[in-house]
Amino acid sequence: GETFENFQELKQILVTSQREKVIRNIVRRMLSYALCRKLKIFDRPTVDKIVEKVNNDRSTYRDLIIEIANCLPFRQTVLRGNKS
Repeated sequence: GETFENFQELKQILVTSQREKVIRNIVRRMLSYALCRKLKIFDRPTVDKIVEKVNNDRSTYRDLIIEIANCLPFRQTVLRGNKS
């Protein structure tokens, strides 16, 4: 619903009013990749928690990767993989 004239205006929109949506999209894609599966409804609390942390702390991609590596679904996936 927002309009822009050039790349700088688009960038400004993405880092301000659309920031949380952009972060949520990145978190969902990276978590799905890390888990080697599509996300399910029961993954939503994990996504919400990571989005909140990354958004509020002004985190970097490095911080995001650490959050994903420390989340319960990822740790369970890694443990299950090692038992096979």
